[in-house]
Amino acid sequence: QLVFAGCPQAVEPYLNGDVASAARALERDGQTQIANRLLARFHQERGQLESAARHYELAGENAAAAEIHQTLGRYEKAARLFEAVGDDEHAGEMFRIAGELLRAGEAYARADDYNSAIECFERAGDVTRWIEALSKHGRHLQAAQVALERGDRSLAIQCLHRIAVSDADYATAVIHLADAYQQEGHLD
Repeated sequence: QLVFAGCPQAVEPYLNGDVASAARALERDGQTQIANRLLARFHQERGQLESAARHYELAGENAAAAEIHQTLGRYEKAARLFEAVGDDEHAGEMFRIAGELLRAGEAYARADDYNSAIECFERAGDVTRWIEALSKHGRHLQAAQVALERGDRSLAIQCLHRIAVSDADYATAVIHLADAYQQEGHLD
């Protein structure tokens, strides 16, 4: 419940509801972060979300600022702030809404949400990252098929080699692998 400490000049204005004067006193006392946090809460309570977001950022509370930017429909800004605090799941969601599919895919991949990453990379048309995400998610056969469709047999061969003997797709993988080696001229 403690709002601030060590700044007697800010107490009376704060108790009288003069948050701006209390914040100025805190800033003069070198407590800039607390002053900005105080102003952010003040503006947020009054529905002044733009000012609240700015002061949350100045206070170093990027998660709170990101949520406000999300509410305001500033998805790319929200995504960058979520990314800064390591909330890659929310960053991916915001980047996706903002239409930044590559950045969304990267954020989802960092969050180990490979289904979302795969979808984003595919929609963005980044075949290399799409194949990489498929492979990291254990969908090696699908990754190989995408590589083969794009004419990248060497990448397809790498993906096919990752399929374990115990995998249900192993027989199909071996057939694709034999075809790829034959097309590469490795008849042995």
